[in-house]
Amino acid sequence: METFVGILAIGNEVVEGQIINRNAAWLSEQLGTLGASPLYHLSCRDQREEILTSLNFLSQHCHLILVSGGLGPTKDDTTRQCLSDWLSLPLKHDKEQWQIIEDKLKSRNLVIRDGHKQQALIPASATALANEKGVAPGFFVKGSNCFLASLPGPPDELQPMFTNKLQPLIIKNLSPQKGKVLNTWICLGAPESEVAHIVESILGEELEIGYRLHKPYVEVKVWLPLQPDPQTQNRLKTMEQKLSPWLVGRSIAEIREAFHRYLQSYNHVFIIDHLTSGLFLEILKEHRWADHLRYQCFEHKSFRFFKLEEIAMILNVMEKEKSDNDLFISLFPASENSAYVAFEKDIKRIELPRKINVRSKLGQLYIIEKCFLTKTLEEK
Repeated sequence: METFVGILAIGNEVVEGQIINRNAAWLSEQLGTLGASPLYHLSCRDQREEILTSLNFLSQHCHLILVSGGLGPTKDDTTRQCLSDWLSLPLKHDKEQWQIIEDKLKSRNLVIRDGHKQQALIPASATALANEKGVAPGFFVKGSNCFLASLPGPPDELQPMFTNKLQPLIIKNLSPQKGKVLNTWICLGAPESEVAHIVESILGEELEIGYRLHKPYVEVKVWLPLQPDPQTQNRLKTMEQKLSPWLVGRSIAEIREAFHRYLQSYNHVFIIDHLTSGLFLEILKEHRWADHLRYQCFEHKSFRFFKLEEIAMILNVMEKEKSDNDLFISLFPASENSAYVAFEKDIKRIELPRKINVRSKLGQLYIIEKCFLTKTLEEK
């Protein structure tokens, strides 16, 4: 039986559009890998009746409700009390979580206020979920007709709490079963129509196929049985070969995650960027682990092409300047349709498909993604 999940984001700032609800997308992706089926994404204001109405609706259709937001120390953080009332479970002071909160606040030289004490309140019989990155714990509890988990709103707090604390509880208590598994392929540089023609001409009509255009990428989606038959596996291999000129990975998030795990082994990472005018640095800083590293960007004001010998000389100079356990990543234009990417002195030339120009944002994004993918595969 499918395990249906509803995701509820609580916060005026979400409903009013001040914050984009990226948590719902991330949670849905994680749930899919567990075998659960996200059914609804809802958001509501920090208003008691609206929160209760949302919970009542989701509980009619879902086996699990994931609630994000509203766990802060201020008066408008009402999630905790609303969930307690809806569950008909009184809030209890969790001494262990309060000790953790108190220690964190003291280590940051923050004055402990009464508002902080409410963050140690969780419903009776609930399991507390420790917050590795922030202060307020979440919790997981069985309600009258579904399970419910409360998570913090900030993504850098929500994501590790879900992965390290909540995910094992979901598996243990709900045992989500995978029927079909979603497989994805990320293409860059080809029109959606051309990608669809290749995929459908090879896979035929027997498999469930979908596409998602999130510019400049085209995502191919194929739902497969847990154990595809040999004929299907051969078709998939043929499809990958045909898509190879544009294929930059199986999942953008997965590639970025693996790349940042690689970067974390260094004390400092320096970006020598003569290609993208800082775009590479911006993409790196989007990741939740970016605060573990220091980045520095060097740019040329005038765009020009570099020869391999010239790049080697630049990298030799940089090698002499760097400290132990520092990493230099360099990007240089090579021609109208190619670029050099170097990790330390290891230089690789990346060719762009067809007539994509290296000066264009599309061309530069292609180089960046190929850079991520190449290093990620090497580390495996």
